[in-house]
This record gives sequence, structure tokens and C-alpha cells, in this order.
Amino acid sequence: MAKAGTQDMILSQFPHKPGEPSRTNGKNTFLNYAETFKEEGGDPDIKFRVTVPNARAMNAAVYVERHHEWWDKWPSKFADETHCARSVYNSIQAGGVPLTGQDDDNPIIPEQLLPGNLGDILLELSKRKPVNGQQWKVEVIK
Repeated sequence: MAKAGTQDMILSQFPHKPGEPSRTNGKNTFLNYAETFKEEGGDPDIKFRVTVPNARAMNAAVYVERHHEWWDKWPSKFADETHCARSVYNSIQAGGVPLTGQDDDNPIIPEQLLPGNLGDILLELSKRKPVNGQQWKVEVIK
């Protein structure tokens, strides 16, 4: 996750240092934009631009996610673990983006759309009107 229109990384976590072999768990390691670009093998397949109503709450959650000790493919809510999708999900949800909210016509059910499916969640949100008068916007950029 980067600040919109920049290469300033907010969250980009891996279970290894840049250039090391990939693994399913390890020390939670933050990578900058260039390191992330190299680890991912190029540009993202899709980008989402999200307007966060409460940046202060999001930043507090980002701090927590970046300081978890471990990155794990299946992080536990009750341990000092996180992973890339989990950290973004927790942070933007804390900032007021309604990832587990619902409207009358199209409920988002967290058990069906877990953080591993964050792209699906954001794609779904991009099709909706704001919930409960909240002003937010998700742009899907291909």
C-alpha cells in the first residue's frame, strides 16, 4: 500500500529480506517501493485507489501492523503475526473504509471475503454507493 500518486510505501510486508527466497512465514520485514517492485516481479496486476475517511485511525493501525514481529501465510488474530493482505485490510478498515459493512441490497460477509480476498472486497466496494452516508471512494485502476 502506497500513498496515492507516489512511491511512498505505507505497508509492504514480506517474510524475508529483499532478494532472499520466498517462504510462508518469517520475520515481518517492511520493503520500500523499489524492493517491493522487484520482489513482485513488476507492476501490480491491478491498483485500487481508496479514500480513507479517518487517516489518523488508519495510521495508528499501520503502526501496529508494521510492528508485528512475524509474517505468516495464515496469521492468527491472537498472535503477533500479520501478512500483506491482513495488514492492509486491518489498516484501511480502521480508517473507516467499510470492508465488513453492508447495505440492504449487497451485504459483505467477512467470513466469505477474508483478507486473502482483499482485491475481491475492493472490487465489490467500487460498485457500491456509500453506506450510512459515509463519504468514501474506491477506484479500480487496471
